[in-house]
Amino acid sequence: MTRRDLFVTLNEPFSNPGFLGPEARAERARPDGKLVVDPEYASCTFSTTVSLIESANTMEKTKRAFVKEIAYTLGSLPYRNLGLVRSLSDNAHGEPDNPTAVPLHILKDWQWSFLIRHPRSSVPSMYRLSVPPMSEKTGWDYFIPNELGYRELRNIVDFLFSKDIISRENVCLVDADDLLDNPSGVIAAYCQLVGIDYKPEMLTWDTSEDQAHCREIFRWWMAFHEDAMQSSGLKPRKSPKASLTVEEEDQKWFQTFGKEGARIIRSTVNSYIEDYDYLKSFALKL
Repeated sequence: MTRRDLFVTLNEPFSNPGFLGPEARAERARPDGKLVVDPEYASCTFSTTVSLIESANTMEKTKRAFVKEIAYTLGSLPYRNLGLVRSLSDNAHGEPDNPTAVPLHILKDWQWSFLIRHPRSSVPSMYRLSVPPMSEKTGWDYFIPNELGYRELRNIVDFLFSKDIISRENVCLVDADDLLDNPSGVIAAYCQLVGIDYKPEMLTWDTSEDQAHCREIFRWWMAFHEDAMQSSGLKPRKSPKASLTVEEEDQKWFQTFGKEGARIIRSTVNSYIEDYDYLKSFALKL
């Protein structure tokens, strides 16, 4: 978002059709197995979102669209059997190996990069957004483990490997802990891989203009981005994140979320460790 000279930033644009529109694949959009469409998003489809991205790409000749998205909205596993969305394909089951709702010819046009976070950090963070008091802001009053999207992301990465859209030797994948430990080194390496110049000022967004731009980008799903909106830059952590034992983690979650919350978090973390470790094996190495 700090490189407004190069990019038009779109934050999770597929979340609207993925959670709220007539083509929604999210489990939350089907509480009883039947799709519930938000009337405000009745005309919001995957096709209109692809068009939005294409428009951003052509809006200014010197800029590209930079899209931050979550894997779950592109290919929710519980509804993978639905195949490709109708607004983008006349043959929903024409690409049975495609784990997303988006046809291959569109996926090929995108330059892919990935950001992962260890489940022991992401799961309690997501759980916090699904229980009071944060649930009053997010509107999510229950927790769905699938929404973490680790399995979906792994499936997407493997599919892109299989179609030679990305390579195992040069995949652009960043681990959040590496980024927080060494922001300048990781971002510089990221820039080299995606073909842009690195500037140290990319790590700071503390001006009123920066903050206004941040609020505009996060205007949808704002409650989910409070921490990002309250930040002003990236600085190296003073020391690497302390490793807790399983027992220490469980105790911490018990104190914060109670017995049932801690049980759900532990179960979810354990279920995604293998997927995370697999993805981590491709992370940028400095």
